Amino acid sequence: MVGAFLAKIWAYFIAFVIWLIGGFDTLIMVLLGLMLIDYVTGVYAGYKLKKLNSKRAYKGIEKKLWVLALLCGASLMHKLVPDIGFRNLVGIFYCATELLSIIENAAKAGVPIPKKLRKALEQLKEEDEEKKN
Repeated sequence: MVGAFLAKIWAYFIAFVIWLIGGFDTLIMVLLGLMLIDYVTGVYAGYKLKKLNSKRAYKGIEKKLWVLALLCGASLMHKLVPDIGFRNLVGIFYCATELLSIIENAAKAGVPIPKKLRKALEQLKEEDEEKKN
């Protein structure tokens, strides 16, 4: 009896999260897939560079949760003003960001990266460091 009640509560919670995020469509599947690949490649790059750090790993997970929270907000805005497409814009931006991070992790792990792409990554990294200071 209690188990069935808890299963119902869990199902309602999952349904609410899926509603908040705008549905479990291709955008979400791609974003979650890229997030998983980014996390795994980040851990591997840390291992290769002998810089594995649990604090860094938890910070990475925290950032990904914030991205999903922002996507929930964009999804709610999309429900309010559907013609603008907030959800898609935010989702595609974060998909591109995750892909850039995967490429950066691959470079750290020793995978050859074209010079132009490496230069673009260095510029993004410099801009990010300037924002932190």
